[in-house]
Amino acid sequence: MYRIHIAALLVVACFLVFAGDTELDAAKQKSAECKAAAEKALPFYRTAHQKYVAWLKNNPSQRSAPPRSIIDPLNQNFDAWIAADQRYVSALFDEQNRHAEDSAERRKLCEAAAAHCSERINNEVLIDFPVITAWYSYMQGRFFAALDQDEKALVAWSDVDLPLTELPRTSHLAYERIQQQILREHVELLFKRAKYERVVALLEENSGPHWFLFHREDLRDALKVHYARALVLRSDATREDYSAALALLAVGAKGEFKNQNARFWTFCRTMSEIAKRADNRKLDLSLSSPECFFIARGFAAQAFQTLGE
Repeated sequence: MYRIHIAALLVVACFLVFAGDTELDAAKQKSAECKAAAEKALPFYRTAHQKYVAWLKNNPSQRSAPPRSIIDPLNQNFDAWIAADQRYVSALFDEQNRHAEDSAERRKLCEAAAAHCSERINNEVLIDFPVITAWYSYMQGRFFAALDQDEKALVAWSDVDLPLTELPRTSHLAYERIQQQILREHVELLFKRAKYERVVALLEENSGPHWFLFHREDLRDALKVHYARALVLRSDATREDYSAALALLAVGAKGEFKNQNARFWTFCRTMSEIAKRADNRKLDLSLSSPECFFIARGFAAQAFQTLGE
């Protein structure tokens, strides 16, 4: 009987190793394909840009705009190159997630990717495109964070701080979204370092009660969960902090109740974890009926998950 169990465990272990290697190989292949696509697109853009520069030299007065035969290829090839290059950078980030955290290959990949982002950020052509350089700063910070180089990550993210008044109105939404994604990465980095006081302060500074300011619902709800957890994980968390955390999560759970989606269950499970922590601390909380209901759903979800494992 024991031999059968051991053999079964060995089969499962081999399967997991094989699956991990397969995922890494697929990620490497995708990175290579995206890199090839970006490298293929770049010469077309350079050619179009050279024609544009030549036109400017031949028309120093610039009394008229460049003809569409110059502008259209320039814009089309620029967009194609940037889109391909950003897909390449995103593929590299996905690939580093597939490597073992302490592997030399992962470290080398992250360092090279961060350097690649730096080249784009300081590219003379891209300086006039703050949304594009902001995206590369965002990704550069993520690679530094993956290397546990927190200070470098924060420096990269701090570069995305232009007032919206200095940007074209058409760029406001895209720039704000990048800033909000950076906020989430910053919060997750602080959580990883167990700096809960700073999580609370950072989120109160950037949102306070105005959670509706976050454009993406998944990002907004993730930050709500982080904020609620940070409130109660602080060393000096009070009964009022626990009540505030549960009230915030209950509002989120109520909003997703009809959908019964992943965010709903995350709200409920987090509420059950906070309630359990309060019970361990012997805190007497006055819970509303909805809060009790969602906490119960959270405990049930955890129980089903345990049974499934």
